[in-house]
Formats: sequence, structure tokens, C-alpha cells
Amino acid sequence: MKQLVFIIFVSILFLIPNYQSDLASIPNEGDEIQYWEIGYGIFNSGEYKREVINSNIDENSKLELGYRRGEPVYPFIIASIMRVQNFSNNIPIENCLSVRCDAFDEEVELLVFLAYLLKISIVILIFKNLNRRFSTFFSILLSITLLLMLPIEYKDLITVFLLTTSIHNYYKQKNWSLFIFSILPLSNAVFLYLLPFVFTIYFFHKKESLKKWFAVMLVLLLPSLMWMTRNYLTINEFSITGRAAEVLSIRAEYSTNSFEQILAGYIFYTPAKPFIFGSIQGSLWSYVIDSGSDILYDRSNSNSSYKMAKNLTGAVGSRLEIVSFESKTYTEQQKILNTVSTDLIKENFSQHLLLSTVFGYRGIFPSINFEFTEFYSLPENISLFVKEVLSFLRLFFIPYALLKSLSNLLNKKVSLSSLFLITLWGFFAFFTHFIPRYATHLLIPAVLFLANIDKEEV
Repeated sequence: MKQLVFIIFVSILFLIPNYQSDLASIPNEGDEIQYWEIGYGIFNSGEYKREVINSNIDENSKLELGYRRGEPVYPFIIASIMRVQNFSNNIPIENCLSVRCDAFDEEVELLVFLAYLLKISIVILIFKNLNRRFSTFFSILLSITLLLMLPIEYKDLITVFLLTTSIHNYYKQKNWSLFIFSILPLSNAVFLYLLPFVFTIYFFHKKESLKKWFAVMLVLLLPSLMWMTRNYLTINEFSITGRAAEVLSIRAEYSTNSFEQILAGYIFYTPAKPFIFGSIQGSLWSYVIDSGSDILYDRSNSNSSYKMAKNLTGAVGSRLEIVSFESKTYTEQQKILNTVSTDLIKENFSQHLLLSTVFGYRGIFPSINFEFTEFYSLPENISLFVKEVLSFLRLFFIPYALLKSLSNLLNKKVSLSSLFLITLWGFFAFFTHFIPRYATHLLIPAVLFLANIDKEEV
């Protein structure tokens, strides 16, 4: 009990800076604000649509924009919070220019509070599992490191929480665990592809009956199929979300990089900490600059592969000039984008395969939030020491767990958590550019695998 109280106390100390920051910034510009607009649309009209305050968007466009961010779990949570705070009243938006408005302050406060409860819950659960295998001191260090690598984005945090509880409960409350697994694709559509793949391999290894496999597949996919049917009836699209083509177009743009630039990607994505990594990166950085890769891999640069894909100013965009792309509806644009991106990847398949190793490498280093060092004004030497220790501990998570999982797989030792780790890593490496927030999805299966949560199955 003392250990849990201590881990909660320390977690709160580390979370205070981010908690205060989130109260002032949520909803953030970009993806976050779009989920809030959908949440408001659900609250205001009962329909899953993106209600952009103070705009003249027509109803059909609102529904299509809602489908663009089609994973409904997070928007429904936002809408539920709005309803709890305004049970019999509407939210007064007369003086609001957007959903980022003082009228939503109470909703923001409740959502932030719930989000940080999720973070602490994850850390407690992970600590309890780690402490069964490792010393208390080492378990605390790993748990705090995990805390500082948890997603900043609330949508991803909810996904990580669902993944934590589903894997953790699989060997104790299988039916409850399968139900939670079935909700995962409605939080992140990636799991619509991964769940059938992982459980098919796992059941094959366990020599489970075809009847049991079919029953489990039905449970895992039923909520998603119901939501996809709703999308088909509403906007004639049988899928969870409409963003897959956009992600694929970004990857297609990267596939046009030269082999020299692809090689430079390893240097670019090597983290600056621990210090030995930074030293290696620094000594090779001239190669990155000479190849122009410092621009191509910098997401904020207008000439980067990412920005050229998003703004359609690069290789993908040039393929769209022959089509009246801008005059199409959103769903029509996504179909065209998907076709063009797929063709571009096929033409540059060798680069695509090599990029998978680069982005796979990138994905083993989730970002660590060091904001607490500035918030508490730690002396520079102590701050540097803490950052080095946490950066070394980060290597214990995905890199070590991935190597161990692959080794076990080659030796025909299969566990559910290791399968999730390998397949998530492979999917993000092969189909995306593996931004750090994607890597946070690997943390839970990695640490639960290392904690031997499913050791009886290995």
C-alpha cells in the first residue's frame, strides 16, 4: 500500500506541469479541436457531425467532416462531458468564434481531470505488474519513465488505456477483455486490421477450435461493423474513418526520397539522448544536411515530405493535377488520393521497403516529456542527469521488448502481448511515417510482455 501511495504521489508531482498546461490549451489547434467540434455536434444535434461554430458549412459537409475523424470513442466522451455539465441546458455560444471558447471551460476542466486519472491508473497497473518481477526501486523508475512517455493527445491516451486494460485482463476476465478489445478500433482504426491478425496467429499457436476463433472474431469486429454500417448508410462509405488515404499519401511522398536520403533518415531519427546517441548523430549530421534530408524529414518545413503530401505540392500532388481534384467531395477525394498513393508506392517499392526500416527505427524511441525539469527549476546538472537516466531507461521498453519478442517468435514462443507489440510496430513502420505519438501505442504491450503478464502462455 505504501508503494502505491508513493507512486501516486510521484506521478502527481510529474503531471502537475502538464495538467496546468492542458487546462490552458485544450482543445489544441489541429486534430484535437476537430474532435471537440464533433463532440459539440453530437451534443447539439445528436448526430455524428463536425459542427464548426460560426461557419456556413452545409449539413452534408458536416457529416463528411465528421467521417474524416470517424473514430467515435473520443468525440462521444467529449459529448458526454458536455451533457453532464449541461444536463438540461444548451451551451451558450453566442460570443464564441470557435469551439475554443470560455463557454467550454467547465467541460475542459472535467475532461483534463479524467485524462489524468487515466494516466495515473495506467501507471499503477503497470507498476503492480512490474513489481511482481523486478525490484520495487526498478519498477518505480520504469513506471515513472512510462508515465512521461504516455500520449499527450487525449484520443491516443484513451486508446492506450483501453489496450492496457484489455491485455491486462485477458487471462483473468477473458469475456470482459474481449469486449474492451472490440472497442479499440472505434478509438483507433488501426486495430480493425490488427485484432483479427493477432488473434488468428495466437489461436493457431494455441490450437484453438475454428468455432472459438469465429466466435471471438464476431465479438471483436461487431461494434466496428455496426459503426461502419452507420457510415455507409449516412455517407455511402463502409469504413470507420476517412483518413487512411491521407496517411498513405504521406507515406507515398516519402517513398520518392532517394536511397541516400533514406539512409540519412537513420541519422535524423536518432535521438539526442542518451548522450552517446547524440554524439553519434552529431558526428554524422553533415551527411544529413548534404543530402537535403534535414528538410525532407522536418515536418514543420514547407518543403518536407510531410508538408508536401499534406499540401499536395509534391509528387502526390503532381499526380492529381490531371484530375479535377478540388471540385470533388471529401470522400471522392480520398478515393482518388488512395489510388494515386498506392500507385506511387508500387513504383517506388524498393524505397518503400527501406523506409519501413527507417520508420521502424524511429518508432522505438517515444518522446519523453521533460517539462517537469523546467517547472521545478532543477539545477542544470541535476536536470541533465535525470534526462540521461530516463533516456537510458526508455531503451528498456520498445527496443529490448521488441528484440525479445522477435526472438521468442522465432523460437515458436508466442504471447498475446508480444504479438501486439510486433504487429503494431510492423504496421506503423510499413504503412505510416511512425510519428512519436504512434510509438506510444507500443509501450503497453512492450512493458506487459517484459513483466511476464502472460508468462503461462509463452
